[in-house]
This record gives sequence, C-alpha cells and structure tokens, in this order.
Amino acid sequence: STLGLETSNEGWTALRSAAWGGHKESVRLLLEAGADIDGCDSDGRTALRAAAWGGHEEILLTLLDHGAQVDRSDREGRTPLIAAAYMGHKEAVEILLNAGADLNLADGDGRTGRSPLILAAQEGHCSEALCFSKYRTLDLSIFNCNLLIVL
Repeated sequence: STLGLETSNEGWTALRSAAWGGHKESVRLLLEAGADIDGCDSDGRTALRAAAWGGHEEILLTLLDHGAQVDRSDREGRTPLIAAAYMGHKEAVEILLNAGADLNLADGDGRTGRSPLILAAQEGHCSEALCFSKYRTLDLSIFNCNLLIVL
C-alpha cells in the first residue's frame, strides 16, 4: 500500500500522526517517501489540520511548502485555520493566513456557522482575533450579536 493510505485503527495516517505529535523529522521523511499530503481519516482530518491544532509552526510550513491544501475542511467544515484559532495558536494562525487561508470560512455547525474569528473570540484568544483584521476584510454578515459585543 502507499504511504498516507495506511491507517491506524482510528483511521489516522502516519503523516497525520507525526504532524499531530510535532515530529518534524518524521513528517519530512514521510513526505520524502511519498506520503499523501492531504490524506485524511474518516472524519476528513488531514496532517495540516493536526499541525494547526497542535500549533506546530515548522510542520505547518513544511506541509504548506509541499502543497497541502490550506482551506481543506473536515466533515464538520473545520479548516486548519479554524483549528489553530480555536486552540489559540497565534503563530499558526498567521502562517495559515500568510498561505492564503480564507478567514471568512465558517464551520458546518447546523446551528450557527463559526468562523475562525468567532472561535478565537469565544475562546478568549483576543490577540488571535485581532490579528485577523490585518490579513483580510472581515465579512461582518457572518457575525452574531454576541461577537460584536466582544469586539
């Protein structure tokens, strides 16, 4: 079987596992061996999303340099940017925005879609929320009244 298609019993690829754990050298070796950069588990979670969730900046840069899709979302509509914002990883947020991540993408929550800005504000990550405005014009139509009070 090809690298990236081999999965654990939870459906994780080796590349996603290495990215989630912050193992830079393993990520590099897996990519050199031909691992599927955008391979994902049954929930649609990729190595880039795992690195964003963990705040592993060097791994984010490596994956992006190798062509990882910056706005690829999981089954719940959550992108790597949403993961980084939710976890409060400002440097990861900036890396993803510099790579062209769409700030206005919201998750697929059926009640209310939550953009990275909303998630950062709700989780109390004010510096992450404020850094967004220097990268993109914010689409205020996706915000609710509670967020506008926070801002």
